[in-house]
Amino acid sequence: LSEKEFQIMTYIWEENRTLTMNEIREKIGTQGKPANVSTTSSQIRGLIEKGFISQSGHRGQMARYMASVSKEAYYKWKRWNLTSVLRVI
Repeated sequence: LSEKEFQIMTYIWEENRTLTMNEIREKIGTQGKPANVSTTSSQIRGLIEKGFISQSGHRGQMARYMASVSKEAYYKWKRWNLTSVLRVI
């Protein structure tokens, strides 16, 4: 995951509920401003394509997002991949 994707996932894992795009934007924004709609939308689409989050409802304001992969499963996968890379080296 990219740094921003991980930031989104961390927020979703911490909240442990479905979230709207605006809730996610507010949380990952900087200097008191929500994150850019287009950028956040792209990151969320990427997370959906990777299977990390799922969407309920229609796109846009009505859509809600939730984790499809638990935090524990992600860290287990990450550890496994690191171990696999180290075996090659």
